[in-house]
Amino acid sequence: MQWNADTVIVALSARLTIAAIPVLLIWLYAANFARWFVTIFALAKLVNLPRAISLIQNGEQISAGWMISMGLTLIAVALLFTPGANRWFRDKRYETGEECAARFS
Repeated sequence: MQWNADTVIVALSARLTIAAIPVLLIWLYAANFARWFVTIFALAKLVNLPRAISLIQNGEQISAGWMISMGLTLIAVALLFTPGANRWFRDKRYETGEECAARFS
């Protein structure tokens, strides 16, 4: 497969869509399965962590963007499971006794 501007745009759009769907399910519908979906994919990113550690130990540099992305991903997933987040998921799902779009109050 040859990468050109069109291919890059399609690939990045697909990645954005894949990332945005569970985020929207969490934000709008407080979908608990989406929280676990995001967690599984974030943990899958950890596959690269041993290689990054190895590179750092060997004195090589790794991308600052990758490190920031990994850190923010892990923080975001951790925040999905705090007591406050658990209350938010519970309250938004059962706000009216049925599934409803989440509202910020």
